[in-house]
Amino acid sequence: MYDASNAEQWELHINVQNVDLRGLDMGKVGVIYKVYPSEDVNVDELVERIKTLDHVADVRKEPLAFGLYVIKVLAVFEESPGDFEEKLKGLEGVNEVEAGEASLL
Repeated sequence: MYDASNAEQWELHINVQNVDLRGLDMGKVGVIYKVYPSEDVNVDELVERIKTLDHVADVRKEPLAFGLYVIKVLAVFEESPGDFEEKLKGLEGVNEVEAGEASLL
């Protein structure tokens, strides 16, 4: 049974289960990023732009509060995320990016 102390780890497990990982070699790293959009941005368009970035395996838009959304991005890397977080921050309409749980796949 999962509790709040391992909720993010469980969330990564669920997201990775829903991604087609066939053909990936061992040694991959999965990282969940939380992307907080600017208030005046079209969130659906931002989600589509995020999907075009290299290493993106899954993108989900989730309600945060009072019409605000957080975009959760599962990215898969060979060893290190490198400058991926900076690429997310550089997208127009992104207010903040937070790197979350990381796990070997």
